[in-house]
Amino acid sequence: MKIGLLTLNQSQYGKNILEEFRQRQIPVDSIFVVHNTTKRKLKLLQRVAKKLGWLEAIILTILRLTQSFTHPSEPVSYEKFSSNTFYFELLHSKESLKIIQDQAIDILIL
Repeated sequence: MKIGLLTLNQSQYGKNILEEFRQRQIPVDSIFVVHNTTKRKLKLLQRVAKKLGWLEAIILTILRLTQSFTHPSEPVSYEKFSSNTFYFELLHSKESLKIIQDQAIDILIL
């Protein structure tokens, strides 16, 4: 069974999943990394603001920024988890979708 991971670049969730898989000796066949662009971050801020309101969204953003300065995390090198590592600017482009399909992944973890 081939396992793939789709994650935002330097996402803490993606890092945690990869570390857990490594500890359990579960191989990850392919890693698909989407660059976390400013446009993507602004869309996320808008979604959070829609659910919680702008004030809460801004407060959460400030808290997150503060945490990244006070507790910086070590950048992950995805290649140490899988030699099949692919980086995408856009996830839904024809090229990126073709690359993901060509890897013939049985389970894709998002």
